[in-house]
Amino acid sequence: MAANDYHVIVYEILAYLYDCLKNGIDPDIEAIKNYQKVHGISARYWSYVLVHLLDDGYIEGAEKIKVMGAPWAHIKMMDDLAITPKGIDYLMDNSLMEKVKKEAVAVVSAIAAKYIG
Repeated sequence: MAANDYHVIVYEILAYLYDCLKNGIDPDIEAIKNYQKVHGISARYWSYVLVHLLDDGYIEGAEKIKVMGAPWAHIKMMDDLAITPKGIDYLMDNSLMEKVKKEAVAVVSAIAAKYIG
């Protein structure tokens, strides 16, 4: 799966928010926003993913906003952005998420082997 596939993006966001929750730290909103830029995700697609994470009840601490001139809703992430229990369940129980997780671990392992030895 490509880094900009919907399920990869969802996994990365939810996994990050879950890790923050478990470690008692606030998520870095700027780092989440930077994810979009690093992976070359269009503004419309990024908004689509975040809107659905919010609407589907997987994240909280965000709100949909209308941006003048934009034909789609945007998401404003607040300082209390967090994964919800429903988001945790989705992350843990979804078989596609498990596939994405395994692929991500394999990629990280391959990179580590190449550069670390």
